Amino acid sequence: MTAFGFARTGNDYADRIRSRIWSPPLQFLANERLFVPMADLTAIDEYLSAERLQPVAVPIKERSLQIFHDEKRLDEIYRGSALFAPGRLSLEQLDCFVVPEPLPWERGSDKSRPVMVLENVATWDSYRRWNEKHAFFSAVVYGGGERFREGVMHLAAIFTDLGGPRTVLYFGDLDRAGLRIPRVASRTAVDAGLPPITPHVWSYVQLLRLGVPEEEEADDDDKLDDDADCAWLGDLASRARSILRSGRRLPQERIGWEFLREQNQSLEADRQ
Repeated sequence: MTAFGFARTGNDYADRIRSRIWSPPLQFLANERLFVPMADLTAIDEYLSAERLQPVAVPIKERSLQIFHDEKRLDEIYRGSALFAPGRLSLEQLDCFVVPEPLPWERGSDKSRPVMVLENVATWDSYRRWNEKHAFFSAVVYGGGERFREGVMHLAAIFTDLGGPRTVLYFGDLDRAGLRIPRVASRTAVDAGLPPITPHVWSYVQLLRLGVPEEEEADDDDKLDDDADCAWLGDLASRARSILRSGRRLPQERIGWEFLREQNQSLEADRQ
């Protein structure tokens, strides 16, 4: 079994795939090598073959429960196998869609300011408290790490409450995942007609000034292999790249409440 619970298959599996008459959306299976259990493929095929006069799109977990009697199974297959891809199966063909996690947020006192998104919850709380005093941001949003890649679409609802779109700033960990999250989320946002996700330069500058904690050990397995992630930081890209390529990282929690409360400047020059 693989990490996703997909059985590794042999010639018998391939023979069963080729010998079955699949519904049109699954006919590509005869020419593809996948590691999705036959029972799962059969269950999906039965749903696709059933007569649906007026199909209704529902959340993926609801459709999963209908197909597999397991609300999590379809999401596991969607994220953990090659069954879903261009030219293969799509969620639209199964009349369902992924529901991103909502983004918790707190309104600022100045609605004209940018929106600020924080990757981790501790830093979100510190910036929320900081914003209560200085009103740098119209809203302080908890991105929730990887959840922000899909949850970025909830910015539209936040904009509605604030009176319209505005600049979206982001601050997260300075590591591979911490840079890839906003870069990918920005692409999703722009594709949906939302503003791009841009770095909160002041925060990253402070993080870089503090440098790598003395107790931080290099991790040879965490070296950067995609310059695009660092490029998202703009002028700070080269400084970030040197840290990441040394196998080290900077957790955003270093810019915490104790640090922020000592900052007396208005940041007027850094307002974006």
